[in-house]
Amino acid sequence: MRRYAWAPTEPQLDLGQMDTLDLLVQHGEWTMHEFAMALCIEPSTATRAVSRLVDAGLAERSTHRTDKRMTVVRASQDGRAMQKRLALRRLSAVGEALDGFDSGDRRRLADLLERFIAGLDEVVLVRSSTCLPLRQASSKPLYPSAAHVRHDSA
Repeated sequence: MRRYAWAPTEPQLDLGQMDTLDLLVQHGEWTMHEFAMALCIEPSTATRAVSRLVDAGLAERSTHRTDKRMTVVRASQDGRAMQKRLALRRLSAVGEALDGFDSGDRRRLADLLERFIAGLDEVVLVRSSTCLPLRQASSKPLYPSAAHVRHDSA
């Protein structure tokens, strides 16, 4: 499933790299410090994660516009295109998995997942003051369009 829905073509990305690319696309531009906080990882780990994407041509690093001591990172055009393709592929897989659910089941599942994610955000806030809850970390939805996931059909 992971190979099919997440990274079926070159460059092969692991789940951590996909998380990295997803966040870069969602937010637009991050300082490395903000990026590490959003992923709840150490800055050196964030730097390594971004370096792999830069090496693959999926991300770009530059100097901050106003503070030359800081580095900013963003998804490259190729990175945005790849993330969109993979997001649509994942969304399609989820839609197919939901085909056997009626509209009531889908609504219940959506409600439960919302509660679950909110609970995870609370755990993150309690356990680590260095993490930024994912709902605050991103400014755009992970998937280009949720229209493919039918909530009202049987």
